[in-house]
Formats: sequence, C-alpha cells, structure tokens
Amino acid sequence: STSNMCAFAGCGAALLMRAGVNMWLAMLIMLVIGALIGCLTGVIVNYLKIPSFIASLGMQYVILGTTLLLTNSEPISGLPEGFMTFGRGYVFDVIPVPVIIMLVFVLLGLFLTKPFLSLFTSSPVILSLGADYLFIVLVGCVGQQVQIAIEKMLQATGNMIYPMISQMLGAVTNIILDPVFIFGFHWGMSGAALATVIGQVVSFVISVIPFCGSSFSSIRNSLAGSSYPQIIIINSCSASDNLFIFVLRFFPTESQ
Repeated sequence: STSNMCAFAGCGAALLMRAGVNMWLAMLIMLVIGALIGCLTGVIVNYLKIPSFIASLGMQYVILGTTLLLTNSEPISGLPEGFMTFGRGYVFDVIPVPVIIMLVFVLLGLFLTKPFLSLFTSSPVILSLGADYLFIVLVGCVGQQVQIAIEKMLQATGNMIYPMISQMLGAVTNIILDPVFIFGFHWGMSGAALATVIGQVVSFVISVIPFCGSSFSSIRNSLAGSSYPQIIIINSCSASDNLFIFVLRFFPTESQ
C-alpha cells in the first residue's frame, strides 16, 4: 500500500493547495494523515489479529479508492509554481530537483539503515542481513526508478504492452537468479539483493526498446507539451520521471 499512500498524500496535498491552503501546511497535513493511516493499519494487525498481508492489501484498495474519488480520476492542475518546482524544477537549468532529492534520500538510507532497522529488532544477525540487502538495493535503485518513469510515460501514450513485458521479464529474471546467487554461489542475502537489482535493470532495458528506432520520435512528440507533468501527480511523482524527461530534452523531435 506504500505507492498508493504516496499517491493519496500527493493528490490530497495538491487539492488542498488548489483550495488555497499554504503549500507547506498542505504537505504537513497529508503527512500527518498518512501517519495516522499507518497507525490504523498497525492497530488492525496487532489488536484485531488480522494478518499483516491481508491488512496491507485491504488498506491499499481503500486508499486507492479514496484517491480516485477525491480526484474524480482526473489529472490535478492549477498548482502553485513553488510546488511544481519539486517535480519539474532544475538547478542551474541542468540538474532536475527531484534527482537531487532522490540522491539525498539514498544517502540517508545508506547511512541510517542500521539505526532504522534497530527500531524493529535487536538481533545482530537480522541487522547485518538487512543492512547488506538495503545497501545493494539502494545503490542499484536507478534501474528501478528509471523503469518506473518510462512505464508511466508509455502509459500516458496508451502503450501498455511494453510496461507489462518489462515487468514480467524483470520478475522472471529475479526469480531465476535468486536461487543461483543464494544457493549456487552462497552469496546469501547479498545475492538476493543483487538478483533484485539485476531484475530491475532488465526491466529498465526492455522498457527502453520503444524509445529506439522509428517509434522514438512519435513517443517523444506525444510527451512534449502534453499533460504528462499533471499525470505524474496522480501516479506519485518520482525523481526518475524528471530524470528521464531531462534525458529526452537532448533528443530533437522530427519537427526540430
């Protein structure tokens, strides 16, 4: 339910800002609401004794349905320019602001992994395994992030085939490499993390195919000047969206 929670918080904050609420206050309100929803899920799991998987799955659809009702399943526009800078701004007109935010959180994740995991367990074995896994996944997260960005772009143009194929092949690659790395090479948790990263990179490579050859110009033209910047608000804007748009800026369209 994490991705749906991000979408809910983003859309809720956008609607509050459009209603005239201060940008920072709107984001704070949605962060508090998100935390309360997380606490509610915890209460359901711990006190009602509902399995965590079932509780998370159920809450996922509750949050998704609420988001669709709030937005009427339509893009959100008319937002303050200061807020749009978080998702579409550039530093020195070169580096996308979301990419900087992504790198900051990756660095925080790398250095705060063990303190964060220590909140949930005191076992040195679990702490070591979790830190090894998260370190590799965080370092290799670019493949996943860019794949998600491309997936949303292709969805915005109506192409659902390549996103499905890329996700399936990435998942299959991960499933095949897991036992090879864990049991064949005896790499343990690090092997599982490496298999995950390689699977994400495979998904990224497959999703890039539509941007190669003659089909690239039509996709690039359909994204340029389109409502994609609004669409990514509903799909929870990520740093990778702006990173890939940043790359596209340097490829001319047919009209250019």
